[in-house]
Amino acid sequence: MEYSTSESGLYTKIKDVNMQLPAGEYYVRYSENENYIASPAQKVIIEQGPKLVVTYVADGVTVDTVELDYGESVAPESIPAIPEKAGYDQVSPTWDATGENITADTTITAVYAVNKYTVTYKADGKVVSEV
Repeated sequence: MEYSTSESGLYTKIKDVNMQLPAGEYYVRYSENENYIASPAQKVIIEQGPKLVVTYVADGVTVDTVELDYGESVAPESIPAIPEKAGYDQVSPTWDATGENITADTTITAVYAVNKYTVTYKADGKVVSEV
């Protein structure tokens, strides 16, 4: 199979049955090979599909949502800041996914690192142990 954006235009082979094309008019036909001539082209109209939703969640609460078309990625400026959380590292919380090449509704969750503390036990001014 192959497609073109015009009936008399250059045809491109369809290499993957899950290939995604943007909305528009296309002409599709069976490819020519050593055993067959190309079939007549059939006009196919691909309509814009529904927007996909990327939902950013922190501690079970939706922080933000971003709508995208199939295969798009969340723009860096659209990625929300991760809310602060008491008792957790405020320097390096991250999202658990990048938001690239979105092909279905997606939930991306904040990942927090628990603050770590060192407790030092002293007796008579000397360190006895650290935990």
